Amino acid sequence: MELSALSDLLNNNGFNATMKNGNVRVHSGWAVLPITIKHDIAKDMLVVAYNQTGQLLVAILFVIQCFIFLGAGAFFSAGLAGSVVFLCAMNVVLTDSSAKEIRQHLRQMALPQQDI
Repeated sequence: MELSALSDLLNNNGFNATMKNGNVRVHSGWAVLPITIKHDIAKDMLVVAYNQTGQLLVAILFVIQCFIFLGAGAFFSAGLAGSVVFLCAMNVVLTDSSAKEIRQHLRQMALPQQDI
């Protein structure tokens, strides 16, 4: 399937999909990372991917900052840093859930239609 046709099909099925750099990017909301659908030519299949490295680095930075604030006795600031860590974790969980939904939708599109 051509990726531009896939983008139109996903838009028709309620996903917010756009073409960017020859790939389909799906945006599900402010709390979910953009999900990229690429065509792997070697395996001749669609690959659903998203970047979690940035979220992991931000979470590690704020965990360290949370412990620094706790050591200094700044409990309010430590709570704020902890809430950012929680937000990063929820962001990753929501993105993974959205990616699973997109993968399932792609599998259903690839299955042949059965005549009843």
